[in-house]
Amino acid sequence: MIRRLLSGLAVMSALCSCVLAVCPGDGIKKYLRFCCCLCALSFIVSFLPLQTGIPDVMHEAPQVADLTADAMKLVKDETAARIRAAVAELAYERYGVAEDDIKVEIECEGDAEVRIDAVRIELYGLKYAFVVTELKNRVAGLLGVGCEVEIIE
Repeated sequence: MIRRLLSGLAVMSALCSCVLAVCPGDGIKKYLRFCCCLCALSFIVSFLPLQTGIPDVMHEAPQVADLTADAMKLVKDETAARIRAAVAELAYERYGVAEDDIKVEIECEGDAEVRIDAVRIELYGLKYAFVVTELKNRVAGLLGVGCEVEIIE
């Protein structure tokens, strides 16, 4: 890394000295020296190991990894809530289940992406015994995961 930095600076200084030698007038040379210094500084800065980011510079600020984990948890919670609502709506409209007679639980996993693992549905009342198999197959087919439907008296 140091060898690349020094060889790059040597090439840059040779180019800058050639341009300055060809350049007429002292006024333009002053601006060219300034531009060459800026180029050299930007070249040196590009080789620095930048391990601190904005959250590290600020005191008592959360780390980027913590923010990512929190955002992923929010995404998982929102995804689970939307799927719960959609399954309950399906049960209301298609199978005539009352709003108070159903409870839907969603198991979500994943760190980089949200993955639904299982769906559990509890139906309150024996009157829904005839829709258990159809509801289970329908939800499992729509979501592509295992689904359990339980009737609670």
